[in-house]
Amino acid sequence: MNVLPEALAAATPTLRHIAARVGVSYASVRAWRTGARIPRPKGGRRLAAVLRRQADKLSKLADRVESESAVLRRDRNAQLELSDGFIAEFL
Repeated sequence: MNVLPEALAAATPTLRHIAARVGVSYASVRAWRTGARIPRPKGGRRLAAVLRRQADKLSKLADRVESESAVLRRDRNAQLELSDGFIAEFL
């Protein structure tokens, strides 16, 4: 049920991962990142598509993180209340 590892991994893709998704070399993406090169129009469109898919995935994962953390917090608070009540019976 814990979506955090998946969400955090998706939030920080490596340049190698992006290059593989775009279909270019790591060196190309690294050069784009540093400003040493500018992608050709086709590469720019592919990169934009990859980044949009990544953003969509992150948005969905963020929604899951938010809802799961609310559920986990509510469950934890309920457990604490039960344990407090149980302890109070013996005091």
